[in-house]
Amino acid sequence: MLGDPGSGKSTLLRYLLLQLAQGSSTFAATFPLLSGEEICVPLYMPLAAYAEVFLTNAPGTRSLEDFLPIYLRENYLSDFVDFLQEQLQQGNIFFLFDGLDEIPDATLRIKVVGQIELFTKSHSANRFIVTSRIVGYKEAPLASSEYQVYTLADFTEEQVKTFTQRWCPAYERWVNGFTESQHLEDAATKEAEKLFDATQSKPAVKRLAVNPLLLTILALIQRQGIELPSHRIELYRLCTETLIDTWVKAKGQSMQFSKNEIIRILRPLAFWMHEHAAVGAIPQEEIHQQIVRQLVERTLNEYEANQQAEQFL
Repeated sequence: MLGDPGSGKSTLLRYLLLQLAQGSSTFAATFPLLSGEEICVPLYMPLAAYAEVFLTNAPGTRSLEDFLPIYLRENYLSDFVDFLQEQLQQGNIFFLFDGLDEIPDATLRIKVVGQIELFTKSHSANRFIVTSRIVGYKEAPLASSEYQVYTLADFTEEQVKTFTQRWCPAYERWVNGFTESQHLEDAATKEAEKLFDATQSKPAVKRLAVNPLLLTILALIQRQGIELPSHRIELYRLCTETLIDTWVKAKGQSMQFSKNEIIRILRPLAFWMHEHAAVGAIPQEEIHQQIVRQLVERTLNEYEANQQAEQFL
């Protein structure tokens, strides 16, 4: 399952997980084309976690088969391991492997792809979905003859409208901490109409609104009473600042950096990332080094710069 950043790859897998966990009738109603899969036991697994273990383990203990009980013990319950192993042999598991592109090293990604292919062939009675960003997938694709490739589509105009109609009331209920209020529902409905009209009236906004993550950010911008601008560069600036504002508020007292301090760190970091040759995620050590370098340039000594870089990350 391929998709652009923010297109909903991880959200789709978690939604599948939730629907399967809620029972067969719920799943069949939501995904009629997947009828027959509703009896499966869902298991979500970020591939970056497996890649990390693959790097640190001895060559003979790097298979997905070896990693599975480790992952289950660390993230679920020890008693769950025997049950899952039994379901695996019976072909009853729906594996949701997320974020192939989040493995930063292309060589390592190719090795992980090889392990996925071995595992899926050994347990072919089970079901599997693997997600990846479109960019970088060609470097380490799954064997085309064995796996069906799908790409998540952009929102249509009708889907953008549906999103605004559902998101605005849900967000207002969440922010205000209660579920029943006609006044709140009416205000949210008007906000949804205003948001949809704003996404359709300006070409730059319309091009961004087809992406679920960016549409969410546009909705957050509008809720702050800011009119969505026509120029894309202004729109990106607002998107970035809205994300940072939301991040700072979500962290609460644990956040030791102001919005301006965050921007001062992120700006040169973002420029460096655009010049960086890597195609997926960048190793944390490299990000740490870049932050330390720029903090030292701002007259901090190396010890303080290292401490601030660790706090920031």
